[in-house]
Amino acid sequence: GICAAGPAPCNDDSLACTETCNEAKRVCNQLADGFCLLDATCVPDADTNPDNSCQICSTNISVDEWVVKADDSPCDDGLFCTSGERCTYGTCAGGSPAHCYDGLTCTDDLCHEAEAKCENMVMTGHCFIDQTCYFDGDRAPDSPCKKCISESDASAWTLVEGAVCSDGDECTDGDQCVAGQCQPGQKICSATCPCDGCSCAGNPSHPGAKTILFILILAAFILRFKPQNSAK
Repeated sequence: GICAAGPAPCNDDSLACTETCNEAKRVCNQLADGFCLLDATCVPDADTNPDNSCQICSTNISVDEWVVKADDSPCDDGLFCTSGERCTYGTCAGGSPAHCYDGLTCTDDLCHEAEAKCENMVMTGHCFIDQTCYFDGDRAPDSPCKKCISESDASAWTLVEGAVCSDGDECTDGDQCVAGQCQPGQKICSATCPCDGCSCAGNPSHPGAKTILFILILAAFILRFKPQNSAK
């Protein structure tokens, strides 16, 4: 007189998103709320199709088919060298190739899809030093003895040994670059560079010193033999 339980009517499908036997609805392997069952895979609501970023699981529309996103929705075409792609009739396209632009005028901006990386190469005839672009021949802001010479080094200043420069002192002539610094040349004498203990006067062989000495001797001679006016 006892009713014994028979074998289970449902076989477990081993899916985490299904209930093997739902007594209330009297169904097997009932799909849980908030999931789609697509290609025998549990997909949470709003997740994107890994094979097409313009398709999603939308449980409000269908739990067993991918749903196409609205046109102009952002998407990813799977390419490294594109950005800003949009969905059009369920297809992801229209990306911009300017993915690697660095904003510098002296670099060629390249994108390598196979290696999934950007490369920003300094153009021929330019240097890129201290985050600034320079042309070949440009001098360093802090030294006339350093130049952009791209063939030598496009990423650092090149020292220009023996080049003519100016040390900022108008009383020197023939200044030259030595070890990256502008070294003063020979002292000169002029109206704005009078001889003193540290210039021509201390170097009697300097042409300027000889000229001034001659002028002083001539002036003394003229003053000595200048006729005196007689008193009336």
